[in-house]
Amino acid sequence: MTGSVSISSTGLIYNRVKKTGSETVTIKNTSGQALAGPLQLVLTGLSSGVTAVGPTGTWGGNPYWTATASSLGPGASVSLTVTLSYETGTNVSATPAVYSATLRN
Repeated sequence: MTGSVSISSTGLIYNRVKKTGSETVTIKNTSGQALAGPLQLVLTGLSSGVTAVGPTGTWGGNPYWTATASSLGPGASVSLTVTLSYETGTNVSATPAVYSATLRN
């Protein structure tokens, strides 16, 4: 599915009081056809010491968020907020992927 979409983000904005970083992630359908929902954003390979805050669930030990429960038309996009918890100075990295499925651990 990831080959049919582009994934962009605003970059994490850190809250020193809550020790969390939040960013807006946008998923755009770059294919010529509708993508069946639900569309799930999965983050793999999260840096050590980084945990997801409020994900929809986990799949294979990786946090995921439901971007949309419905289909996404050609050229359409959907945005969601991703929040991660980590200490100041932590190098945060992860690999995003999008799946069109109901994910269960």
